Amino acid sequence: MARTKSRKETHLIVDVGGTKTRLFLHSHQKSIPLTTQFRTNRPRLVQTLRKFIKKHRIKDFSLHVGLRGVWTPQEKSLWRKNLKKLTHQVTVHSDIELAHETHFGKGPGLVLNAGTGSIAYGRNKNGKTARAGGLGPLFGDEGSAFWMGKEFLKRADHKNRKILIIKSYLRKLNTIYEVSKIGFSLVKRTAIPSKTRLKSRIIKEAHHHLLALVRDVINQLKWKGTCPVVLRGGLFENNAFRRQFIFAINQEKIEVSIKKTSF
Repeated sequence: MARTKSRKETHLIVDVGGTKTRLFLHSHQKSIPLTTQFRTNRPRLVQTLRKFIKKHRIKDFSLHVGLRGVWTPQEKSLWRKNLKKLTHQVTVHSDIELAHETHFGKGPGLVLNAGTGSIAYGRNKNGKTARAGGLGPLFGDEGSAFWMGKEFLKRADHKNRKILIIKSYLRKLNTIYEVSKIGFSLVKRTAIPSKTRLKSRIIKEAHHHLLALVRDVINQLKWKGTCPVVLRGGLFENNAFRRQFIFAINQEKIEVSIKKTSF
């Protein structure tokens, strides 16, 4: 989706993450963009969007959808076919590609996402793209909320009940979601006060992993000069986690400029 569009056009942008789905409606009929979010449920995505479109009486619009983990042309084609039940103007990206295009258009820049999963994606001035991370909870996602929750369960002293507690999470219907909730809770000041040292250590390690993703993409792109970076995802919505990460990236002397998130 290009950044510059006619004022008369209506765009529905859908960011389908691992935990939350965010909707952003930009219409020439509304002076203020409409935003909302709900828990991600991919099997019911089309039905949920149809209800939203009907409720807000949206007509003659283009639909731009970014889905976590959707990279191949085959996956995108399948989703595009399903979403065309809602409108004929449909573009499908991975969620990180959509985030990059939303913030930078076709221009240079890097997006670091840290939510349920973790991934960095960038494009240089020559149009070359690169990514790091985004391998999912089994093979990667270091520094994500899921990773933080998993590490807490593994390291915390549960008074000889560690195996029972971990098995209880494995029996849950959505293990990734439930473990990620622990990770998100760790960045809150009031969370788990008796585990302050462990919490701080895990957060510091998460920052280290996320820094490695940024450095990896910058190196792949052979970036010269200052790289504009946008920080996205549920972890970066926490001001303290965001400030600490920016401090860490400055300490590492990685030449970046942190940009404001627009969506």
